[in-house]
Amino acid sequence: MKGLKGSIWIIITLLTLFGTTLLAETESATSASLAVVENEEIRIIVDLESYAGTLFDILANTKVLRLTITNKTGLPLKIIWDESLFTDNYGKPVKLIREGQKFIDATRAQVPTVILPNSTLSIIAVPESHIYYSGGWQVLGISGIVSNRKLFVTYEVNDKKKYIETSIIIELPSKSSKNQKTRITFPFFNILYPFSDKEGNITSYKGFSALLFGYVEKNYYGSMKFNSWNNFWHWGTAFIVLPYIGIGTEYVNGDGTFAFSLFTLYIVPFFEFSVSF
Repeated sequence: MKGLKGSIWIIITLLTLFGTTLLAETESATSASLAVVENEEIRIIVDLESYAGTLFDILANTKVLRLTITNKTGLPLKIIWDESLFTDNYGKPVKLIREGQKFIDATRAQVPTVILPNSTLSIIAVPESHIYYSGGWQVLGISGIVSNRKLFVTYEVNDKKKYIETSIIIELPSKSSKNQKTRITFPFFNILYPFSDKEGNITSYKGFSALLFGYVEKNYYGSMKFNSWNNFWHWGTAFIVLPYIGIGTEYVNGDGTFAFSLFTLYIVPFFEFSVSF
C-alpha cells in the first residue's frame, strides 16, 4: 500500500511540474499580440490566452482568444457578438461566443456588450464550433492546424451598425510527427515512439511497457489530431508472452506534449497520462 501511495504522489508531482512548465511557455508565447486592428472609432488587440476552465484545460494548454477592445468615441459602443466571426480549427467562419454566455446557451442569441465612451474592455471569446459536450461542457482550444485566420467584429455606435476585420496568423509548434518525440505514460510506464503516414501524420505509437514488461502498440482510427479527442484500438503483451487487446480514446494537447487516455484492457477500464520529451 505504501508503494502505491508513493507512486501516486510521484505522478501528481510530475503533472504539477508539467502544468507549471506549460503556463510558463504560454506566458512567453503570448507576450506579443497576434494582431492589432483599429479605425477612428474602435481598436482591438487580439491575443491567445490559456483557458483555465478546469484543471484539465490548464494541463492540456487549451488556448482561446483574448480581445481587448477600446471605444475611441465619446458615445457608447456595442459589440454585436452574434454577427462577429472567427475562423475555427476547421477553416470555417463561425460565431464568437463571449465570456459570460453559458455554453449550454451557445446557440441562442447573445446580449451585445456595451463599452462606455473612451473606455477599454478585455474579454475572452470562443468560436461556437469549439464548444462541445462530453460529460460536461468543454472547450476545444485554438490550434495551429489552420494558420491563416480571419476576425470579423460587428459593432454599433450612434445607432449605426459597422464592422472591422483583420487577418491573423496562428504560429504554433509544427505538428509533423518528425517533431514528436518519445512518449512516456503513467502509471504503466510505457516508452512509446510515433509512427506516421507519407504526409507526416501520426497514425500509431509503438514501444515497450516497463510495468507490464511487454510490447505496446496503439493505432488511431485515421491520423492523430491535436487539441482533440482521438479514438484508437491497441494491443500488446504482458510479461512478454501474455496477449491483450482493447479500445480507447485520448485527448492530445496543442503541441503533443501532453495526452490523457481512457481505455480498456479487454473489458477492464483504465486511465493513463503521458508526456513527450
